[in-house]
Amino acid sequence: MWQAFGDFMQRDLVCTVGMLVLLVMGIAVRIAVGVFYRQLIREADNMATTGHRVLRQWKVKYENCFEMNKGVANTSIFVDKLISRLSWGPFSYDRWYVISAQLELFSVLTAGIGIARAIGTGRRIGEIVPYYVITFLGLYLFITVTTSVAVREQRRTLKIHMIDYLENHLAPRIHVTKEDIEYLYGEENPLDMKRTKRSIHQQEVRQRPEGPVLEKTVHRGNDAVTYDELERLLKDLLAT
Repeated sequence: MWQAFGDFMQRDLVCTVGMLVLLVMGIAVRIAVGVFYRQLIREADNMATTGHRVLRQWKVKYENCFEMNKGVANTSIFVDKLISRLSWGPFSYDRWYVISAQLELFSVLTAGIGIARAIGTGRRIGEIVPYYVITFLGLYLFITVTTSVAVREQRRTLKIHMIDYLENHLAPRIHVTKEDIEYLYGEENPLDMKRTKRSIHQQEVRQRPEGPVLEKTVHRGNDAVTYDELERLLKDLLAT
């Protein structure tokens, strides 16, 4: 059997190698996408303490959107948008999922080309059967891997985890934190208060004269006497 398979590989080296390479690549890509989703699901179970870069970015984006719009109208669409932007290399996860299926189809196409060439050169049926065997085994293996990995199911699970955390854990905490800030500092944000104080100080500096200003008053105890009043008092004293 192995001798027959070796002879088959030597006769149609290009078609057989191309068929097997495309088959393995399609299965490997599908497994890689499933592993990436499984890692995100595992990290999403501990969103409060996660160190995953992507999930931390999602938390920051949700907090900013919540504070700017005073809430998020549809968290489900928000999470769908975030998941659709997950990428590995030049393509998103959804695109890699489609590419894996396309690689499997190209593998079947390559097998069909090999069968057509074998028939055109007058090969016997026994020399063509290995193409069908490899094709059916490859399809069976790809379907088995797809079922076990369940990329679509993992994507839905990740979405459920994210919606649960954002709506039931993160959103109430943002609201409580905002109320605490208003209770401590009033309705104004501490950052806004700092900016307001800084702007008032800058206006006072601009209005302040640059050179020294001579005081025209003389302080006597708690009373203030101007130079004009002092001159008038001296004249009255001299006149008497």
